[in-house]
Amino acid sequence: MDPVLEAWRSLRRRLEDDARSLAGEVRAYPGPIARCDDQLPALIARRTDAYAALREAEALDREREALGDAEWRARVTALLARHASP
Repeated sequence: MDPVLEAWRSLRRRLEDDARSLAGEVRAYPGPIARCDDQLPALIARRTDAYAALREAEALDREREALGDAEWRARVTALLARHASP
């Protein structure tokens, strides 16, 4: 299998999982503590970043044909580098 395509699929799954997980964490965050808690804003920021990365990946999927294979691969590689697992 094509390593770029395989890495792309893996990244898409991870971004979807991260966004879903962080949304769940924010939803489940305890209400009474949230008003005086410093951790909630950071959690919301992480969720926002996860959704932004997922939207970027979705846009790349939509633009794939228009970009052509070489340009799409270059953009995918750049996105993979920015969102590589720690």
